[in-house]
Amino acid sequence: KRFDWFRTLRESSRSCVGARKIAQVSAHGLGSQYMEVGSRVTEGAKQMFDPIVHANDYIQNPWNASVRGDEYNVLFQPLFSWMLKYLRENLNDLEVVELDSDHALHVGGISSERRTRMGTLLFQSKLFRRIRLTHYDGGNTQVLNSLWYPRHHIDAPLLGINLISFGPNQKQLCIIDFQPLQDSHKNLAVPLGEIYHTFPALNQSISARFYDGRFFSPSMLVGKFNCQSDMKSIGFPATRRAVELYVQMVRSCPEDYSKKEALAKLQQEYNSYNIDKDPSLSIYKAEFGAAWGQDYIENVKFA
Repeated sequence: KRFDWFRTLRESSRSCVGARKIAQVSAHGLGSQYMEVGSRVTEGAKQMFDPIVHANDYIQNPWNASVRGDEYNVLFQPLFSWMLKYLRENLNDLEVVELDSDHALHVGGISSERRTRMGTLLFQSKLFRRIRLTHYDGGNTQVLNSLWYPRHHIDAPLLGINLISFGPNQKQLCIIDFQPLQDSHKNLAVPLGEIYHTFPALNQSISARFYDGRFFSPSMLVGKFNCQSDMKSIGFPATRRAVELYVQMVRSCPEDYSKKEALAKLQQEYNSYNIDKDPSLSIYKAEFGAAWGQDYIENVKFA
């Protein structure tokens, strides 16, 4: 009986996501004109699509309490909610990228003391072929990870965000970068300097074992803190400003369809590089199983 709650959460997540290919009239309050058709939505729905409602339907977000109990703080929920609100207000052509229920919301752990959950949302727009938002809740360990890919005909770097907290008064890590696919992209990351000048604590070093110069800019923001209050006062506003600057930068980049094939290849090289080196793979395998972890890395996290 003690696992009834766990089963209910898993079954509920599957039923919520499984309903996405049928009419979602009552859930979205859009009337009879809103209906998904395969992975596309009608024109009326594109204009009215709300990623906040989508997050509630697909991953039961917002998460007001940790999956391990009320005594744990879901640190990044306010920032995750802000990102959804930003998408709603600034990308009015936003659409869902299909994701199966097992990857959208996945719960691991065999007991309440070790339970974890991870929610992932995928979007696309005219500017971005893929925007991934991932929220991980493991009690003391909280993670917000996001990756934005421009369309292949837009010659621009990727936006990478990785925020990790190991507890209220434990290690915190904040990494934000406009990740270059080629040398010409490194100059496009210069606007991050504005954030560094506002928050000098984001000019720290990071191990070259996982963050070498291949797909990382000299302007990469790195902050290591010892308490969640620093993450809130430095990491949160830095992330918000980085998202704003990044979208502004991508919008300023000219479209060039002659580079489409080359840029697609560079994005694939980026994915292959990270699939081989991403340090979170061992965590996914331990928490959710080896097969699931490998599949998530290859087909969701870097795809």
